[in-house]
Amino acid sequence: MSINRYVKDYRLIEEFDAKGHLRTTYKYIGKDWYYVFPKEQVVPAKIRCTAACAVSWILFVTALVPVSSSMHTLYIALPFAFTALAAGLLTQVVVTVFRTKEPMEHRHADRLNVRIPLSAVLLMAFAGISLLGVLVNLIRGIELTAGDAVFIPCAAALVLCGCFVFFQRKPLSMEER
Repeated sequence: MSINRYVKDYRLIEEFDAKGHLRTTYKYIGKDWYYVFPKEQVVPAKIRCTAACAVSWILFVTALVPVSSSMHTLYIALPFAFTALAAGLLTQVVVTVFRTKEPMEHRHADRLNVRIPLSAVLLMAFAGISLLGVLVNLIRGIELTAGDAVFIPCAAALVLCGCFVFFQRKPLSMEER
């Protein structure tokens, strides 16, 4: 998303301050954006997304703590490393959800409407690809270690966290009014 996308939503205001310096500020003149659902449904969805974000970080770190043979395989370790990017995107969504209040600006609403499902799908995809890599290792006959007994459930739970966040996108969706 380019910042130019939102240029028409702002007006530049140039004025002189008390010391005679020219100050340029901007004012939002675009349409206001609100949650589609009532507050009674939005607040619990915010809390559930925050909890899912925290759980996903805990699962990600927990999967990396024990030494596992899976993490020594590039086609498992690389997608799992990208899970951190998806969890980071989810963290950014949670911060945006709690920082912005209604009415929201167009750029904040776009960020929520696009990034909630995107972060959920990426979390599911990267953790799921890692799980498929473990399945490939099993088919190839590579012996699993005790660390894999921690890695596999954590990666599966990350996929479930992504599914859970994906279903929270509806109560957190925005519309202009």
